[in-house]
Amino acid sequence: MAILVKRFRVRYNGVTYGPGQLGGQIIAGLSEEEEARLIEGSNGAIEKYVAPQVSDAEVPAADDGKEEVVASAGDTASEPEASAQDTEPEPELPVINPADLIRPKKQKRR
Repeated sequence: MAILVKRFRVRYNGVTYGPGQLGGQIIAGLSEEEEARLIEGSNGAIEKYVAPQVSDAEVPAADDGKEEVVASAGDTASEPEASAQDTEPEPELPVINPADLIRPKKQKRR
């Protein structure tokens, strides 16, 4: 069960919910009794949250990073495989000696 905080701020489980708050405006995970009690005592500042329904026509097709390859009947060539020349070499990391970075502390004159 969830509620939508339209006005003011509500503190629940150590998180502040409401318009412009870090917790957002939706408090989820409430029991039915808690939800009914908060809505009843809020004078319209809190209402029951109903998740928006999304139809199948509005949902884009899942893009798993793979492209479909459609071959025509006359196409018998396969895709060329990536060769070692196509990839860029990894940059070499410089060798750092920690002793070169450590400097002795200056001594105070007395």
